[in-house]
Amino acid sequence: MGHMISIILPTVRPHLYRRAFDSIAAACGTVRYEVILVADFGPEQLPNTTWIVRERRGPIDAIWVASLEASADYLFVFNDESVLEDGALASLYYHALMNPGRVLSPQSVPH
Repeated sequence: MGHMISIILPTVRPHLYRRAFDSIAAACGTVRYEVILVADFGPEQLPNTTWIVRERRGPIDAIWVASLEASADYLFVFNDESVLEDGALASLYYHALMNPGRVLSPQSVPH
């Protein structure tokens, strides 16, 4: 599909993931995206989301399973304890287009 971001969101916290999920759309702005959510609970119907129910095998396994479902050229690994600022993923996306082959990472700012 290309020219979009696949956001990988592993979670084991039913009480937290929704806050993280709700920050994604504004973080992407006009950039197309999909969310691959891996959890040991659910599923819930969420827009642009593939929900994978899987027993807990650790975050690396959840990221691997989600990456197999991803259809975009760019992957962003997210977590259920974080919140994205408006435009954050759009900014990373445009930097990635200008810097092919580089691994980019956002800056974490504690609140």
